[in-house]
Amino acid sequence: MHENFNSPYFLLGLAAGIVFGLIVGYFAWYFVVKKGKKKRRFDERYKGIQAQAKSLSWAVMMLVLVIGYALVYIFEGPSLTFFLIIAVYVIGMVSYGIAAFVMEKKS
Repeated sequence: MHENFNSPYFLLGLAAGIVFGLIVGYFAWYFVVKKGKKKRRFDERYKGIQAQAKSLSWAVMMLVLVIGYALVYIFEGPSLTFFLIIAVYVIGMVSYGIAAFVMEKKS
């Protein structure tokens, strides 16, 4: 341990940070839900669109993951695996957004 490290202050700051984060997160969630209810974002149509978008997104993500791992194994070995997983996650999230947009336009 470092000489200047003070455990009680660290634990107090950690607890205060967690409590502060939970309070801010709760208020952010509350206002998102409140606004969503006013705009009817949580009805059956919205849930169906989100379910279809998630399904399409996961299918795309699995395909990219299999192809990516094969390419890394063939060309580079496992050294780029961490960065590939990050890239696959970003592609999955982008494809989810695109799929939600497309499903919204179709309905």
